[in-house]
Amino acid sequence: MKNNSQETPIRNKLLNHYDTAENKGKKKGARIRAYIALAIVVIALIVFAWRWYIQYTSYYSTDDAYIDADKVAVSSKILGRITTINADEGDSVWLANYW
Repeated sequence: MKNNSQETPIRNKLLNHYDTAENKGKKKGARIRAYIALAIVVIALIVFAWRWYIQYTSYYSTDDAYIDADKVAVSSKILGRITTINADEGDSVWLANYW
């Protein structure tokens, strides 16, 4: 059988240690640091989510990459092979330049 009268003063000393003014200040400081850390994490998540949303809505994407268009056959009126082209890409060409 334990002697409760001897345990009680030791127990009261341990429990009273938590209620001192010094420890209350430490608890408050720790609580403030926890809120600051939580606020930083929340702000970082909001910034990440906003940047992801802006980037995601800026580009078109699809899993079904088909283009609907009319097919047009391009051919010359004269049969034969092309041996030379006297113009560069992007040049304007008129019929009068080559006669």
